[in-house]
Amino acid sequence: MTLRAQAAFSFLFATLCFAAPVQAQSALTENETITSQDGENSPRLTIRVYRIAPLSNLVLAWAEVEAARMLRSAHLRLTWINCPAPTNSASCAIPEQPSDLILRVLATALPHAPPDALGTTAESAYGNCAFLFYNRVVACRTYRTLTFLVLGRAMAHEIVHLLLPSSGHSASGLMSAMWSPKDLQSGGQLGLGLAAQWVELIREEALRRCARRNPLDR
Repeated sequence: MTLRAQAAFSFLFATLCFAAPVQAQSALTENETITSQDGENSPRLTIRVYRIAPLSNLVLAWAEVEAARMLRSAHLRLTWINCPAPTNSASCAIPEQPSDLILRVLATALPHAPPDALGTTAESAYGNCAFLFYNRVVACRTYRTLTFLVLGRAMAHEIVHLLLPSSGHSASGLMSAMWSPKDLQSGGQLGLGLAAQWVELIREEALRRCARRNPLDR
């Protein structure tokens, strides 16, 4: 089997394996998707993804499914709004709510970012936001380490940092500061078991943000 064929097979295998745990359904616009495990009773967060990186809609869509899979033990209802530059949809112009989280996928890493980081969080005029570095994500790619897997796991990692900015890192799993090559492969067990204290903190913060949301937006 050639390298190209192996990559195609690996992508198909990952698609079949990873799509099952997460229910994905179309929302109001083609740029908006909901990924959910528990439905309407789960805390609902909106993830706005602004991108200036040259990644395809397909890769981004699968990365969002993978990010939701990484966070499935927290039982969150995630609405993803994709805002590609330079033209954004009307959903991207809606004023931000306390339950909105901002991800920005950049073509290259920020100058001050640690050399091995796939992303980072920073303060902005609207509160904290997370940056993902697409050039570093692509640099991790092999026929067993697919772009959407790396991006999705990095997105999930930064989402937790946005919810819990003072919690730091864990010794292993999704919130580890350093990932091994095996953690990024299609069969890796990264993040499938967030520690119970992380799950509790994530849900508490998600519920707190939902309680602060504008009642007209619920």
